[in-house]
Amino acid sequence: PWISPSHWSGYPDQWAAPNWNQQRDVNNLIDVAWACIDLNSSVLSSMSVYRMRYGQIIDSVPWMSNPDPTIYASWREFAKQLFWDYQMGEAFVLPMAHGSDGYPIRFRVIPPWLVNVELREGRREYKVGSMDVTSEILHIRYQGTTTDAHGHGPLEAAGDKAVTIGLLQRYTQNLAQTGGVPMYWLG
Repeated sequence: PWISPSHWSGYPDQWAAPNWNQQRDVNNLIDVAWACIDLNSSVLSSMSVYRMRYGQIIDSVPWMSNPDPTIYASWREFAKQLFWDYQMGEAFVLPMAHGSDGYPIRFRVIPPWLVNVELREGRREYKVGSMDVTSEILHIRYQGTTTDAHGHGPLEAAGDKAVTIGLLQRYTQNLAQTGGVPMYWLG
């Protein structure tokens, strides 16, 4: 059983009835958030990549068309994955090969759940499995602080609110089922 909202007896007939389906509203918000992240990632990944020196565009390098041909079809696929992770809170990029000049010539986005980040003596240390990649990895945080090892995305705040809403809905349901008498109290 669930508390079912109904019209107030004095509710004017010409007013539109509110939409009382809260779970559907939460699902719609999740769908909208997913669509926004996907759209932002798609738009950003379609932007051209170029290098500049002294205000002039200079020659491109192979990674600008595809940073790792062994797993990506194009720059766009790499960039969409990068921007998606970034909007969720943090993105990690790891070089896979270096050129003779020491600069990366192949690199890929590493899923955040694979990277263990810890603060030690005021600096971040990174491991992928048991491999220490601290000196190699690029960590791009959406929002971060000097006291937290991880980045945080804009949807994290919404997650806490959704959990709170669910708890309050269950509490209200239980209170209604007991006729307004709480099941527990402090004495």
